[in-house]
Amino acid sequence: MTPEAVNEAVALFRNARQDVSILDGLPESCRPATLDDAYRIQKAFVTDWHDDVVGWKVGATNQAALALFGMDEPFLGPIFGGTLFRSPVELRKENFQHYCLESEFAFRMKRTLPARAAPYSHGELLDAVSDVIPVFELICPRFSGIPKGDGSCAIADCGLGGGLVLGGAVQDFSGLDLAGHQVSFSADGEQVASGTGALVMGHPLNALAWTVSKLGAIGLSLEAGQIVTTGTCTGVNFVKAGQHAVADFGGLGKVEAQFV
Repeated sequence: MTPEAVNEAVALFRNARQDVSILDGLPESCRPATLDDAYRIQKAFVTDWHDDVVGWKVGATNQAALALFGMDEPFLGPIFGGTLFRSPVELRKENFQHYCLESEFAFRMKRTLPARAAPYSHGELLDAVSDVIPVFELICPRFSGIPKGDGSCAIADCGLGGGLVLGGAVQDFSGLDLAGHQVSFSADGEQVASGTGALVMGHPLNALAWTVSKLGAIGLSLEAGQIVTTGTCTGVNFVKAGQHAVADFGGLGKVEAQFV
């Protein structure tokens, strides 16, 4: 992929974010043909964009999502500092192309995890995490919808991320069974979906380990202070403006958001 094509894609995504507009796909002149092309666009966008990266999202961490995007591995996207919100929150609908939420476990790092050949054990990962945070990930494709069957475009669009709504941070979580931990999603008081941490690559810590490895493959480290959100436990939930959405993480608390 030529530098000119990368720059063309970056400009389209930059304008779509600034104007909260919708792209009718990427033109053939700058459509990524490979995952490497997609990550080149993403990396160039991060350099071009006016906000700092404060963490990473992992997408397609279950078989249904992998099939949706036509991929055989998950994907990464940056989280920008200006897109972090505290629960409960009212979100202005004019700031988002879509109103879509995923209920996820996130980890905040207390030390840097550099890439290495051997995978990190769960014990090593836990030792590097300062707290676990229940979150809503805001799914916000700059396209008319989720680019089904086109994981490369999802990666180029920074993993389709629009931000995070953060619940309360929990520091004492080492005794929790995150794989078996129940999470439910409701809209206007009606439960829509439920699941457990096992839907995230078998365990949310597996998604964290994959993130460290993938970041290393693209020349980056997972830095102290960054947040990693690990993939949805309750599916992809589109909501309507005005609806009150709640992700209930049981003993870890609730996350609440409403588009107004």
